[in-house]
Amino acid sequence: FLANGSLMSEQQPFHKEVCNVIAATKSILCCHHEQVDPMYSAKKKTMEPGSSTPQPSELVTSSSQPSSTPETGLVQMFELVTSNQTIDGSGLMDVKPLLMLMDICTCASAEKHTGVNCVTVSMGDVVFEHVPKCGEMLELTARPVYAGSTSLDIALTLVCEGKGGVRRIVCDAVFTYVTTRGPKGEKHFCPPLGLKGDERTEWDKII
Repeated sequence: FLANGSLMSEQQPFHKEVCNVIAATKSILCCHHEQVDPMYSAKKKTMEPGSSTPQPSELVTSSSQPSSTPETGLVQMFELVTSNQTIDGSGLMDVKPLLMLMDICTCASAEKHTGVNCVTVSMGDVVFEHVPKCGEMLELTARPVYAGSTSLDIALTLVCEGKGGVRRIVCDAVFTYVTTRGPKGEKHFCPPLGLKGDERTEWDKII
C-alpha cells in the first residue's frame, strides 16, 4: 500500500485473487452452515437488512426434529499413524494427536445427531489397551448412546490394524457434549434417540 492508502498497481492482480478466495470461502461456509443447521437459511433471511426481527415464538430449535437412532449419528474415521505423531521418533504414537482424533470423531457424531454445533464437556471411561505404532491404521467409531435435553453422551471405540491385518483394540471412551445456543440466545435441544425402553440400557450396553 502507498502512504495515501491506495493499492500499488503491481499488487492489483494479487488483490483481485485474494478477493476471489474470500468470496469462495464465504460460499463454502454458507454451504457448511446450511448442512449443519437446517434453519440457517431462514435465520440468514431474517437477519438481512430490512427484515423484521423474529419473535421468540418464531425461533425454532432442534427439539422439533424427529427422534433418531444411534446409527443416525454414527461416524467412522480412518487415520494412518505417521512419524510426526510418534514420541520422539520412537515409533509409538503420542497421546496428544490420539486424543485430538478421538475428540474430532466424537464431536462429529454429536453434531451429526443434533444438527447444531456442540462443545466438549468431559471425557471419561478411557482405558488404553494398546499403543498404536507408526504405519498402523486407526479406525475410530463413534455414536450417541444417551441424549438429554441439551447434552448427550458419545461412545467411542478405537481400533488399529497393523501388519498382516492384525486388529487390536486401542481404547474405549465416552465423551459428553452440550449443544451451543443460537444467535438469539435460544437453546438447541437434542433429538431423542428413539430407542425402545430406557436409553440408559443402551449406554450401559456400549460401556
